[in-house]
Amino acid sequence: MNMQDVLKKAAQKQLRAITLLSDGGKHTVMEIAFACRIGDPRSVIRNIRESGIEVKDEWVEGDGTRFKRYWIENSPYYGRKYLL
Repeated sequence: MNMQDVLKKAAQKQLRAITLLSDGGKHTVMEIAFACRIGDPRSVIRNIRESGIEVKDEWVEGDGTRFKRYWIENSPYYGRKYLL
């Protein structure tokens, strides 16, 4: 399934997350939750991945904490500002 087909079938939460994650930045769960008004961004990211979109992530460690940053490359929205 290509990106356009996935976007047509995606739920509103997924569309907001896809748009944010495609803006060219790398976002934490807290940033995604706040910007997209999503209570559990990790489950939305899981659903996006299951639909065939590659959501990349990286671990960030420091000062006794550890968290992930997420982003999407090769999206029709890549590099655009978050508008939703």
